[in-house]
Amino acid sequence: MMRRPPRSTQSRSSAASDVYKRQHGEYLNLWNLMDDLVVLEPEDIAMSKYWRAEAEEKMKSQGKTGMETDQIHKFVEYFWKSLNPQIFSPILASTQDVYDLSLIHI
Repeated sequence: MMRRPPRSTQSRSSAASDVYKRQHGEYLNLWNLMDDLVVLEPEDIAMSKYWRAEAEEKMKSQGKTGMETDQIHKFVEYFWKSLNPQIFSPILASTQDVYDLSLIHI
């Protein structure tokens, strides 16, 4: 079953924003070491499950271990919760000139 990322709520948005503000200075130091940062923003975030599944199948075809479907769903949903695109995409978009960030909509 394809589930969407959790919807942004005021409390989630506020908590994520607080964490972002606390860590902002630490990230600036890291970003100063990078030449460029490219962020791909899919039109439909649900595509990330398909992309992860494709990557897992490719690894399996090469004789490596890979996650099964239920593991992929749990893995991707974990990141949807921790890096909710409804919260972080607008933040990234508003800072792309400051940090030489390329935000690419796919």
